[in-house]
Amino acid sequence: MKHLFQSQVEWDHYVISKWQAKRNDAKQRKIEFAMTFRMMDNILRAKKCAYSGVRLTLCREGEESKPSDVSIERVNPDKGYVQGNVIAVCRLANNIKSMTEQNGLTSMKETHMILTKALKRITKQES
Repeated sequence: MKHLFQSQVEWDHYVISKWQAKRNDAKQRKIEFAMTFRMMDNILRAKKCAYSGVRLTLCREGEESKPSDVSIERVNPDKGYVQGNVIAVCRLANNIKSMTEQNGLTSMKETHMILTKALKRITKQES
């Protein structure tokens, strides 16, 4: 993904902008935020969604977001953006997991079924 950027400085600026946006979002939502620049850098460099295995993409400023764009997932929603609780997932998988939790579908079996269907949809879109 880094090849989308002309220089290390441009990449670092991108990482910082994503870090600041996530920090501000967490503050508004009153969620603990302890991510470092290095943690954000590692998340944004991830190649595959931790849930679906879909190849992750980056959304540049001004571009329309895609279901495969990298998103930061809090594994345990009761914890914040802290070491050991954040992973890289595709935007669609993160949205689906959030919706299932908000609607009381918290069992892994139910979430897995929904994510499997979503993965099939993404795979068709990439073909």
